Amino acid sequence: MFALSINEEKILLDEGDLSLTPDESTIRWYHFDGEMSEAREWLFSLKGPDLDSINVLSDDFTRPRLFITENDELILTLRGIGFGEQQGMELISLRAWMTSNVLITVSRYPIPAIEAAQKKLCKKAKGISLPHHILWLVCEQLVTDITNDIDTKDETVDSLENTWESDHTLDIDTLTLVRLDMSKLRRFLLPQLEAFQKLSLVILEQFSTEKENAVCAARWREICNSTHRDLEVITEMKERVTILKEGLEQRMNRAMNRIMYLLSVVAAFFLPLTFIASLLGMNVKGIPGNEHPWAFFSVCGVMLIVSLFQLLLFKRWKWFG
Repeated sequence: MFALSINEEKILLDEGDLSLTPDESTIRWYHFDGEMSEAREWLFSLKGPDLDSINVLSDDFTRPRLFITENDELILTLRGIGFGEQQGMELISLRAWMTSNVLITVSRYPIPAIEAAQKKLCKKAKGISLPHHILWLVCEQLVTDITNDIDTKDETVDSLENTWESDHTLDIDTLTLVRLDMSKLRRFLLPQLEAFQKLSLVILEQFSTEKENAVCAARWREICNSTHRDLEVITEMKERVTILKEGLEQRMNRAMNRIMYLLSVVAAFFLPLTFIASLLGMNVKGIPGNEHPWAFFSVCGVMLIVSLFQLLLFKRWKWFG
């Protein structure tokens, strides 16, 4: 939790003073990360957002979206790379509430993009004179983190492809994990792109000045383009992973078909011999040649002839490949 004030390009970071009373020459950024029940109490203590806004900002389940309240306040929910309960990289929900001089952001877990944006502002606040400048800085860092994560997954897919080309083996667990991550990213990036596109229009119409419209439009256009490129990369990675999966399935199917084929050939080869053995093994009297001393060898000779005949026949039919 922190409160960051910017007045004439001077930064004041305060973790104690969270009063929502900046003057017109000061912009203020408040951030809270923690349980949503605690975030709800914290938002009430600020006495800024109304009840409907607080309900949206403290909702446990959110998807990227944007809307404007009756008081012309901007409410935005996004997804960013962070560390959740499973101690791994996750897409954490980031909620934002913005007026003409106040920006409030809330997340359940720490998001690296928030810390990075805060450090950038503390080092240099030049050009930051309105809350939407801070929001742009945060969104830019969110997109950068997501792009870096996608690049890492792209390198993983490259490694899987190289392994497949070299020895036709694949790490199934890694392949499955990449597919799940891409599905999750695509699920949230599609509405996030729509939210960014709508956000750029809203900021140009309601929050930006005529003097900075061109720069502001270029900034948000680049964020939208970067998100669109990320979606294209995810789509391409999905196709590459699908090709690897299909190649592995084809290889496994060929191996399985080969095994079943050999088993069928062996079964067909021994079928006549099994029939003869079963016939002669019946516990009945009166079998022709039962008392003849050469009866056993005669049967063995017949079985050998049948086997050789089958072998030649199978080779002629090319059943052995």
